[in-house]
Amino acid sequence: MKKLLSIFCLAIGLYAIDWAHSEPFNLRKDEFAVFEIDENILTFKWSLFHNDGLVSLIKYDHFPYQTVLYDDYKLNAIKIPVKTNPTVVAPPPYVMIVFEGFDRDRNVSNMRLYLSDALGSVKIKKVSRERD
Repeated sequence: MKKLLSIFCLAIGLYAIDWAHSEPFNLRKDEFAVFEIDENILTFKWSLFHNDGLVSLIKYDHFPYQTVLYDDYKLNAIKIPVKTNPTVVAPPPYVMIVFEGFDRDRNVSNMRLYLSDALGSVKIKKVSRERD
């Protein structure tokens, strides 16, 4: 029982993160979501949905990422650091892109972008939505 209670408290703590920004977005295949984070550009698109996995292509600050995101809560997100400052004691800011599901009828992925920024030093805005 004690172990179950500690797991429950850990799960509550993970969901209790105070996100500085949260934005849902939906994408079709090869459609881009583009965000400006400070002076850097983050682009996200997906190219394949197979075996309940979403093959995702991400580029931030000219660095490419490729990952497969699943509906499973352990495999549904990618975390990308957006600023590093070794003199700051607070945790460094990051964005997290979460795969929330796939609409098979419309062939659309449901995503959400989160920003964790304890100091409030990161500015983020959605720039555009383009087709490849």
